[in-house]
Amino acid sequence: MSVVEANAADMPVKAQAYQPPPPPAVYNWTGFYTGLNVGAAWGSYDPETLTNGFLGGSTAIVNAAGAQSLKPLGFIGGTQAGYNWQWGPLVAGIETDIDYLHLNGAAISRAIPS
Repeated sequence: MSVVEANAADMPVKAQAYQPPPPPAVYNWTGFYTGLNVGAAWGSYDPETLTNGFLGGSTAIVNAAGAQSLKPLGFIGGTQAGYNWQWGPLVAGIETDIDYLHLNGAAISRAIPS
C-alpha cells in the first residue's frame, strides 16, 4: 500500500457563483431644507427731461444739462427654507423666502443754478 499526499494546491478550484451588485439607493427628497443666495444687480437708465412749459419752455436750458445716463450697481441677497414630500416619482413642497436688494443711482444736472 502506498501513501499519497494531498496539498491544497492540488484541489480543483470552484468558481464562486455570480452575485450581482446591489441596486443603488434611491434618493428620497422628503425633508426640510434651507439655503442662502447672494449676487449682484445692475442696470442702465437714460432719463429724459421734459419741460412742459416749466422754465418758460426753454429747451436750451434743459439741453445745456446734456445727456444723462445712470448705471447703478448693487447687492442682492437672502435666505429660503422649505419642506418637501415625495410620493414615488412625485415631489411637492412649500417654501418661503426673504430677499434684500440695494440698487440705486443718481444724476445731478448743473444746467440750472440753484
